[in-house]
Order: sequence, then structure tokens, then C-alpha cells
Amino acid sequence: MKKVLFGTTALMAAAAYTSVAMADPITLSIGGKQEFYFGIADVENGDGTVYRSINPAAVAAGATHGTESNEAYGGTGASTDTELYFSGQTTLDNGLTVMAMIQIEADENGATNADETYMTLSGGFGSLQLGLRQGAHANMANSGFDQGGVDWDEALYSGNWSPQPDSLGPIFAGTIFSGLDMGQSRLDFVTPNLTYYSSDDVSVAYISPEFFGFSVGATYTPDVAGTGLTDYSNTGNRKDQFDAAVAFSNEFYGVGIDADFGYLYGFGTSSAPSYEMFRVGGALSYAGFSIGGAWADHEYDGDNTNARDGMSWQAGAGYENGPYGIDFNYYHGETEGSFLVAGDTLAGAAHVADMTNAGIGDEDTTDYYKLTGRYDLGPGIMLNASVYHVNYDNDMGMDRQITGGLMGVGLRF
Repeated sequence: MKKVLFGTTALMAAAAYTSVAMADPITLSIGGKQEFYFGIADVENGDGTVYRSINPAAVAAGATHGTESNEAYGGTGASTDTELYFSGQTTLDNGLTVMAMIQIEADENGATNADETYMTLSGGFGSLQLGLRQGAHANMANSGFDQGGVDWDEALYSGNWSPQPDSLGPIFAGTIFSGLDMGQSRLDFVTPNLTYYSSDDVSVAYISPEFFGFSVGATYTPDVAGTGLTDYSNTGNRKDQFDAAVAFSNEFYGVGIDADFGYLYGFGTSSAPSYEMFRVGGALSYAGFSIGGAWADHEYDGDNTNARDGMSWQAGAGYENGPYGIDFNYYHGETEGSFLVAGDTLAGAAHVADMTNAGIGDEDTTDYYKLTGRYDLGPGIMLNASVYHVNYDNDMGMDRQITGGLMGVGLRF
């Protein structure tokens, strides 16, 4: 009897395997984007403040980092942003949908060119996301309406079109943040990010089905900027990062309502402090009009290595009508706190006192304004133009104002 049952079980398993195997295999399709921008900008530096070294010996000797020039200069530039997307999915006989996504950066100038590479397993239970991608709190985030043109990442975090104030000199050489960062492009000026600290890390994420417009999501990242077993000897990468979010999306009488709340916490190491972030965002849309915004608060533990406490918020409004679109966006960010640099072995309150004695402040402020217009020439082909102004302000006198404009062509395929 047991042999009969065993044989029946084996036949059932084989039949189930055959049923699954007969499902359509995943076939990848190719998509992507290609963008070209040409811009001109006028950059005016700060007030000529002399920055003193915060290395104790250098301070005692009266050393300085140099002087920020008042010289104004202008320039032109061009940039491209090209990505290829390989994606495909299949639905098994048991209802499970499996999707693969591979995004390749085509113009990274020799740098790592994998953008997002992940898979999803989805069904009535929700969606399980596995691989290299931002966390749920970033993917479920809302912000102000944007028609395209130069976006927040391109303008603020990469620094391509709004270069942050010059670095302070050799004493700041190296990486202030080992591994994870908030996205700043310079070593000495911090622009806090509205949605996430890390970019695309290897993680496991879950997003629930929607229930009356509500959904929840959570992400676990074992090793930020790392792969394989978590290496606790690598103190440059933060370990065990968690995030969670609640989002709402629905429409009432033609009015679209979107909102989200997110939280993130990452455990630090000896050279990279623990950190957490709260964020909220929302948007309203009606008859082509849209308005939205987001707010985030960033907190870092301790001040003997890297203190990057701060907040940021953004608001934007736009209108679309057929092939035309226009939007206006504003961003404000503040970062407070001191940071330890090479040669400064002080810790805690003594470190802060050293900065004070050296005459160095500890707050970075960024204000960014952008007006963008868009016109669709045809399916997947758009023209856009932006004018923008950025003001960087720092207690150490590293001030900079930038006014510029860009014109671009974007392709979607």
C-alpha cells in the first residue's frame, strides 16, 4: 500500500512539474530611453571666506584651506542619459507571475553599467521583489509633478548642471562617507535626498496587494553596497538596512489622490554610523492639473565620525494638455552636523569644540527652483526645456549661486 501511494505521489509530482514546465517560457523584450541635453549656466561663487583646517595641529599653525573666489564664470555643456531595458514575464498554471528586469546604463564612461537587475514573483499574495533595486519606501514614494528636463538626481546629486561649492582642500581628500551616502556629489557639501539613502542594492522586498487603495511594503538589505555573505570585517558598508512604507492611491469624482509614509533604518559600523529616515509625500490630480510634494527627515547617530542630520522638502505643480506640458518645482534641503576628516582623531564633544575653535560652521542649505516645458513630437519622442536657479549656502562661507537653462530631446522605446 505504501508503495502504491508512493508511486501515486511521484506521478502527481511529475504531472505538476510537467504542467509548470509547459507554461510559456520568459521571452525578453527590449525597451529603453535615450536623452540628450545642451545647457548653459552662470555660476557665481561665494564671499571669499578663508576656511581654516580643522586638524588640530594645522589649526595651531594657522593653516587654511584657501579662499573661495568671488569670480563669476559661465559655461556651456552637454550630457546624455541612455538606458536599455530587457524585460519579460510569464504566468504559471498555478497563477504565479514571474518577471525579469535588467536595466543597463549605456553611457557610464567605464563605470559599472548595471542600473537595476531584479526579478519579481507576484500573485494574489502581492509581489516579492528580489535583486538589485531601490527599497519599497522609494518605489512607493510621491513627490511634486515633473515634466522631465533636468531632474533632481541630475541637477542636485550628480552635480552635472548645478556643481556644488568647491572642495576644501587636501585634508578632505578621500571618502567622508564610506559606502552608503545620501547622494551628494562633493565631499564638503551635503544635499539630503528626499526618498532614499542607498540607490540600487541587492535586497528582498515585499509589496502587498491594494486594499481600497492602500498598500504596504517592506525591504531588507543585508549588506549595503555589498553582495554575498555580510562581511562584518568591511566596516565601510552598513549592514542590515530595513525600510517600510504605507501608500494610498485612489480616485474620487475625477480627483486622483496619492500619499505615502516611509521609514528606513540602517545599522552602522565603526566607520559608518547608524542612520534613520522618515518621509511623507502626496499628490493631487484633476483634469490635467497636478500638485504634490514630499518631506523627509534624516538622522545619524553620533558625531565622532559623520554627522549628517538634516531635512528636505519639495513641492511642485504642473499641467498637461495633449502633447503639451509644463511644471514648476521647488526643493529645499538643510544638513547640520560636523564630520571627522583625515588627521582629526578627536571624538564627540571635543571634535565639535575643535570645529568651533577653528571657526567652522556646520550647516549646508540648498534651494533649487526649476520651470520645465514639454512638447511631444510623436509617440515616444519629446522636446523639453528647463530654466533653473540653485542657491548653495554654508556657514563656512562656501556659497554658490547658479542660473541656467537646458534644452533636450528624449526618446522612449
